[in-house]
Amino acid sequence: SLVVVPGTINTNMYDTVSVTLPLGAKSNGNVTLTGTYNQAQGGYVISGDDLATKVVAAVGAYYGPTAYPPSEIDVQAKFSFTSSAGGVAPVTATSSNKLAISWILSSSK
Repeated sequence: SLVVVPGTINTNMYDTVSVTLPLGAKSNGNVTLTGTYNQAQGGYVISGDDLATKVVAAVGAYYGPTAYPPSEIDVQAKFSFTSSAGGVAPVTATSSNKLAISWILSSSK
């Protein structure tokens, strides 16, 4: 899974996050993922299966394990923190670090 660390976000007020990965021209569009705050993990948890499925669907043919040669891509995530209860305006932010997506070929499956 991917855990988004909240930084200065009030997690009692903003318990959900939407993460947009702008993947550029060589993709089938941006990838949007959602997660909820999990105190035990110290952040907003996004399913690894959801992340992998959506990223491969968007860029796999251009960069992924079926492309030759597979290459790494860097994206700067955009966040929108919201309250599942409503009543407060979303807080938006852009990551200060880029997310590096690397491909690993597996002999299994």
